[in-house]
Amino acid sequence: MAGRETMRRNSLYWWEFCQAPTAIDFMQSRQFPKDYKDELFVALFGAAYQKGRAIKGKKIVKIRLNEGTTGISSYDEFVTYTGEGPASPCGLSFGPDGLYFTDLHGEKDGLTKMPSGNIFRVTSR
Repeated sequence: MAGRETMRRNSLYWWEFCQAPTAIDFMQSRQFPKDYKDELFVALFGAAYQKGRAIKGKKIVKIRLNEGTTGISSYDEFVTYTGEGPASPCGLSFGPDGLYFTDLHGEKDGLTKMPSGNIFRVTSR
């Protein structure tokens, strides 16, 4: 019988609460300082149509995996939504000039349930 522990076998990390990861990418070029190289970036969506800030989701986290072992050595919030609307990240990818990410709802009231998102770019200073 498959259970909670069976699902966790061979996993590197488990979120304690549902965060709804929607996209991942590794930083492998020179978009950010070399300390970020090979770190995993994960878009966490959270609850659909939830307005404003949230404890679960609505952020992009940066995760450093342990080399040669299992698990992670650091987990940090990289981008956190601070607006009033229902926006949540749903896609991300590194481009030649930074990290691009999309949101699904944008800053609309969230009542239309029609996609109206944005594309954002994060660059290093």
